[in-house]
Amino acid sequence: MADLSTVRRTLAVVADVTVVGAGESMAFNAFGQDALLCGSDGRGGRWRSYLAFDLAPVRGSPEVVGAFLRLRGRPDLALPAPPIAEPPAGRAPERIDLRLYRAAAPWRAERITWANQPGATGEPVARLSVHPGADATVALTELMGDWIRGAIGPFGLVLVCDEAGVGPRRAAYYSSAA
Repeated sequence: MADLSTVRRTLAVVADVTVVGAGESMAFNAFGQDALLCGSDGRGGRWRSYLAFDLAPVRGSPEVVGAFLRLRGRPDLALPAPPIAEPPAGRAPERIDLRLYRAAAPWRAERITWANQPGATGEPVARLSVHPGADATVALTELMGDWIRGAIGPFGLVLVCDEAGVGPRRAAYYSSAA
């Protein structure tokens, strides 16, 4: 008989979308696209991504012993583009600082825009320093436990990158539509 606390499950992404803001005057979403983006184009355009999961397979689980989010990198959409060769001696490869937050309220992928996004709540649940087009894995064990116990609303995650003013910087990942 399996100990339910150690059963491994992969949760389905039920919604993921990138919202795009170009200054404060123009905003739209990239619903149905095959990429999740986070960053800035250096000219006022910004990208932020939202993700939500189907928690039904783990509701009622006695304990969460490990929960991880794996983001598969999209080097073809990253800015600056990943180097083909190693960087010059003495220079580190480009990195982008990302933060994952809990979404502040429910949202619908087909309707969310920069202007109506629910935003983030609380402190980041994770901080990452990533190469723009590389894969990333984030531990979310405590957050998943809180969602399953109903301690907080399971409204999903917001991927945020504050790179405004430092030139074009964008982390890119495959979405569930890929």
